[in-house]
Amino acid sequence: MIGKTLGEYKIIGELGKGGMGEVYLAEHKMLKTNYAIKVLPEEVKKDDIFIRRFHLEASVLAHFDHPNIVKVFNMGREDSVYYIVMEYIADKNGITRTLQDLIEKGGLSEERIKLILLQICDGLIYAHNYRDENIKDGTIHRDIKPDNILIQDQNTVKITDFGLVRLVGSEYVNSQIHQSISVSIASQTLSYQKTIERQVDYKKTRTGALLGTYDFMSPEQKRGEEATKLSDIYSLGVLIYNTLTGRLPRGAFKYPSEINSKLSKRWDNLIRKCLQENPYDRYKNISEIRTDILQVHIELKKSISIIFKNKKIQKSILIVLTIICIFLSFQLFASYFKNLFKKTKVISETPKSEKTPQSTKKHLFDMLSGTFPEKKLMNVLPEPKVFETSEDYNTSNVTSNSLIWIPPGKFGMGSENGESDETPVHIVELDGFYIGKYEVTQTEWELIMGNNPSNFKGTNLPVENVSWNDAMEFCKRLSQKSGEKYSLPTEVQWEYACRAGSNTIYNIGSSLTGCAWYNDGGGLWMHPRPVGEKSPNKWGLYDMHGNVWEWCLDYYDSKYYVKGPEKNPVNLDTSKYKVLRGGSWNDLPEYCTSSNRYGDNPDAKSIFYGFRVVRNLN
Repeated sequence: MIGKTLGEYKIIGELGKGGMGEVYLAEHKMLKTNYAIKVLPEEVKKDDIFIRRFHLEASVLAHFDHPNIVKVFNMGREDSVYYIVMEYIADKNGITRTLQDLIEKGGLSEERIKLILLQICDGLIYAHNYRDENIKDGTIHRDIKPDNILIQDQNTVKITDFGLVRLVGSEYVNSQIHQSISVSIASQTLSYQKTIERQVDYKKTRTGALLGTYDFMSPEQKRGEEATKLSDIYSLGVLIYNTLTGRLPRGAFKYPSEINSKLSKRWDNLIRKCLQENPYDRYKNISEIRTDILQVHIELKKSISIIFKNKKIQKSILIVLTIICIFLSFQLFASYFKNLFKKTKVISETPKSEKTPQSTKKHLFDMLSGTFPEKKLMNVLPEPKVFETSEDYNTSNVTSNSLIWIPPGKFGMGSENGESDETPVHIVELDGFYIGKYEVTQTEWELIMGNNPSNFKGTNLPVENVSWNDAMEFCKRLSQKSGEKYSLPTEVQWEYACRAGSNTIYNIGSSLTGCAWYNDGGGLWMHPRPVGEKSPNKWGLYDMHGNVWEWCLDYYDSKYYVKGPEKNPVNLDTSKYKVLRGGSWNDLPEYCTSSNRYGDNPDAKSIFYGFRVVRNLN
């Protein structure tokens, strides 16, 4: 397209690619001013409804005039190419940045986040309430996500792609999302990633953009229902959560203040109300969200001003602090000279033959050198050599997955350095059990269940797209065929087996390199991999980290570690979610740790969800 002319505009560069088309930098031939031109996907021009809708939507988008919405100047057709001429948004260095870029870079202050969110709200309020002779009840965005929020400079935000989903048609968007999920992302990634000049970030490809759209869609949009203003509210809630935490609110997600204790709990309430399953349980309009964002701002200001609300209090506090500092300094010097005198006296009275024990010397050296003995969790664990015994499932050759015998023991479960639901670290004791050496494969699933629900087909790939209920049905049928009792591992069995005697963040140390398929940011393994290709842990278990999330028997409870029993704990108290462990090929390393906990509805199915089985002796 570069060098070609569309109407009065000459294409001079490429700005990006997305699920809704390609965006180019263009120059008006007469005015010599720059514009952004979005060329719509080739597929949509085959739709007669699209052609009629294109002309209808043109007048609506062109009439939008708000400082927080990208201005549309023109829409046209050149031969078979349909395009939209828009305001060109770039910073002072000529770089077009999105909110997604800022989130990935990190370091956004809460104050700046609020400023960005308020402007997004302002733009959406304008659109939702826009009226003219053709629009009687406002306009819905339908695709709110960080990639559609442009950052013009430090403080100005612009919403782009307004109404574009409606323009190209939700049927096209849904079909492309379905296709993107159903095929091997790896082959698509390579085809989009590698260009002659540079490697493009996976998220900037059409596949990545469409999957991103899916992540921010409301439940009703995912079901194929018509989007409403309440759908925009759900998507905005996902965007707010993503901006605050850098994460997506999947399953039994943690609220912002649980991830970062410095964030106000008002954010939690805001997110909770935006992300209600039932649209009518959400905020009624964007104005209500804007009001609550302002309340966060007021709350923070009040917390600071409570102590320093007038100059007299500030002065009094300063005087008191000065007095305390002088007093503490005097005490410190007095103590130093007193201890120096005592040390001189003790040294003179100590017999020369008396020696400090070697262990004490080591401890003193650590303290003096500024290092301290590493605080280790108590683990009463057998040596790896006892795991020489494995056996096949006793199912008359219906499956070949081996079981590893895990003998009884004690270990420190949880982590003080993880999320709040991973605390406190507590000692638990459990009986011995057999656990699958690998995640259940698609071949094994087909032999037992007679079908294959997986999106990514492959003989030795782990089965995925299965719910907790599906996994339990597999265990039930496997038990019937084998005459043995199979089930999902309890949460404590899973972590005990994963750790394999380790106290580190991962079962092989501080890095996942060599032992897991996970999202390393390169987009190279954006699909599950055959089981057993990476190194096992010390007890011979493969893919405990990454590849697919693994369902556990327990109900999820963020506070269960506080109240659970010490021996063989399993949470059977009915709640909304079931536990998932281990992370997946799509997750960053921090979600793949030995102690990380996650939960989702027992009937939830995902391309990221699989499982392995256990066989208990009792």
